Amino acid sequence: MKFRIIHLFLSVFLASSCMSTRDRVYEEIDPNADTWTENIDVKLTNLCACEQGLPIQLSASETCQRFCSTAKAEAAIYLDAQLNQEVLESVGLNTLYEWCTKDRTDEFGDVTSANSGCVLRATNSLSNTTEDLEAQVTVSSNQLVVDLPEGFRNNVNYQLILVENSSESISTSVQFLKVDPFTAASAEALSLVSVKKYECNVGYRVPDADAANYPPIPYRFGKSFYVSASNPEPLTANFIANFDMFCHVTFPTLDSPSQPRIGIQEMFPMFHPNDPKFWDIDKNDKPAIQEIIEAKTGETFAAGALFPTIKYQTSPMVQTTKTLGFMLNANLIIESGRSRCPQIADYNSSDKLYQALGEFFKINNQQYNLEPLYEAQRMPLNIFSGTVAYPEPAEEGFGKEIIYIRKSQIDTIWYTYAGPDLTTEVQLEQSGGNIAPGTDVYFKLRSNISEGNPLRVYKIQNFGGAEDSEIFTHDKRIGCVPAI
Repeated sequence: MKFRIIHLFLSVFLASSCMSTRDRVYEEIDPNADTWTENIDVKLTNLCACEQGLPIQLSASETCQRFCSTAKAEAAIYLDAQLNQEVLESVGLNTLYEWCTKDRTDEFGDVTSANSGCVLRATNSLSNTTEDLEAQVTVSSNQLVVDLPEGFRNNVNYQLILVENSSESISTSVQFLKVDPFTAASAEALSLVSVKKYECNVGYRVPDADAANYPPIPYRFGKSFYVSASNPEPLTANFIANFDMFCHVTFPTLDSPSQPRIGIQEMFPMFHPNDPKFWDIDKNDKPAIQEIIEAKTGETFAAGALFPTIKYQTSPMVQTTKTLGFMLNANLIIESGRSRCPQIADYNSSDKLYQALGEFFKINNQQYNLEPLYEAQRMPLNIFSGTVAYPEPAEEGFGKEIIYIRKSQIDTIWYTYAGPDLTTEVQLEQSGGNIAPGTDVYFKLRSNISEGNPLRVYKIQNFGGAEDSEIFTHDKRIGCVPAI
């Protein structure tokens, strides 16, 4: 039997060719800088991924959407390349095609490295595993195409670097998160926004209460921030000096919204915070979309009971939070004592609520599934100098970290602790079927900028602090977001 929770608490407090005009995706170096990062031969720009005439990247621009309509049907990544002329002219290379096909020679014309072709090296941000994809470069051009193999995972951020096999010369990296084919949302559907995460590199300082007992140590750690519809606020020179923190690629210059953030990657889509359907026009604490759904279903829901928000600090400079987006309430639909996120098959059922939701959850007039979203807190960093354990950074020193992540990004790596001393890691089922309300759920993510590039342990939080006796999401999900 299915029933719905009508009165819900919902606040989340932390809560024609590969054209050079396509939107640029994150690069590791400032694309407008006059100098190049050492040992970098090529800048990759203007990533556009297509399949079946539609984009398969979350933040596809209108230009990319137009390009995909003329691209081949198979899933592929298209990239432009800009050559480092100072480096390439010294070895007699003029195009990306030559960079990927021509032998490397010394000043006497002797071959120092017999060219064996290029690959696009894709590094999975969750498992840190790599996969080399064959790069097809157009003759006498600076453009490349890379076919994506079957099984290339959706909803996982990949770092892509072009590598010349023999010399191991490399390009800058770009970030890519693959989704199912889609185009811009239709007018009647809810608009989507891509929520992005970036890291700031923070110098460790002993909390004031312990400062007299611990000498300073050269330890650095990462701290995550989120943005969606707005840019993060820039850091001032005084702030950078006081907190020993930088959040951008070209440190230690001053932060600027126009510069790429460190490790920025798309994490998940949400319903756009500026979509007019979320406006409360008549000031009754019910957004327009809730009133429409109530009219369609004949049901009445508590004010704001359908679409909670996530609010997050978008920059370490400001203490206030901004709305990243809206999600469907995780406790809206409970079946057999467990919450569930609606699927395409539900929208075509006889249930009026499902039918109403299906009218809003569309892209290019095609409905999509929703999947769980989780809130997780980083576990202690375990900082040592020799055999001396240092205290956890204070919260005001950016020691506390809350992140958000969706099920498809962690359901192959989540686990719980078992055994008599609760130290044995036990893998949980991908479906979450063996996650009971009282189960503590953990997962590990690798920070690319923290000390020693370690795995960080995160614990999924219990939304709203509900007790086991209360009705709440069985696996602690905080909401449902589009599974695209």
